[in-house]
Amino acid sequence: MPTTETVGWQQETPFTAGIRNALRAVWTVREESLLVMLDAAHIPNLHIMLRELNIQNLPLFRESPEENILHVTPFLARFSPSEIFLHWMTMNPTVLETALFCTSTEPLEQTHAHLRRFLLVKDETGRQMYFRFWDPRVIEPFLQSSTPEERRWFCGPVRSLAYYDKAKFQAESKIQLLNWRMSPELAATPLKPLPDVHRPFQFRAGQMRLFEQHMLEGYDQRLIAYLKDRYPKKLAEAKPETMQRLVTTARQNGPQLGLQSGREITYLAELMVVGLDDARKQSIRSLPPKGRADALAAMVEESRQESRQDAKKESQ
Repeated sequence: MPTTETVGWQQETPFTAGIRNALRAVWTVREESLLVMLDAAHIPNLHIMLRELNIQNLPLFRESPEENILHVTPFLARFSPSEIFLHWMTMNPTVLETALFCTSTEPLEQTHAHLRRFLLVKDETGRQMYFRFWDPRVIEPFLQSSTPEERRWFCGPVRSLAYYDKAKFQAESKIQLLNWRMSPELAATPLKPLPDVHRPFQFRAGQMRLFEQHMLEGYDQRLIAYLKDRYPKKLAEAKPETMQRLVTTARQNGPQLGLQSGREITYLAELMVVGLDDARKQSIRSLPPKGRADALAAMVEESRQESRQDAKKESQ
């Protein structure tokens, strides 16, 4: 029978204890700093929670006197598996699923200074863009597509990167952190001159293709999960290939109807589930860009109501 610890005023759950043990397996070199990257764009009031829990942290985006960006800023924070901070993370699925843990040979401030060098990068054409390395969905294809030298250059003092494997837990009820650790041989390799504003890090074409493929697959999986959760009766018996065909069709047909954003494509996929006839397609084409997402949401709700009414008539 699993044992529990008392964390503050709450009793620790077996899930929290499992994550704690997984973190200790990652943080095997106690001389290294254990840190975590968290994205305020996904976690409401993150900066307030960090302050209330007295967690030492630094924002990765530079604060601006003209604009308050704390609500969308990624943070690098000091971390310890023994703190109540971990309990808060495991009680909030979005926090745990978007967190990127790392260990570093340098403390918080020096690691923060190094990682900030990679915020603005260039794609293979030289176009400037943000590199969302704090996002587990982004760091995974980066590590896969990078050469050892590129990993060494990016990581600098960082020796390991880890994030929660939600898929493993859902499939096998097994708590695990996906973990990449730099080999001692690679860590001993001298760093070449680090990027700066005049000479930013630039991705290769192969890396950009893998990023695009990874993001597309991730979007499809999230949309399928959303549709099955929102329409359990209609989609309970739908086969995986049927669901994949549905979301692929939504992505391909969306631009033909003037839809661009992921939110708009999601609404289109919902309409395909509840009822999308030629008249509605024409209505979608005529929607102006401003307020289009809200109009699509209203269209989805109207279709849902019609579907419920039809089902009620059939049952009478």
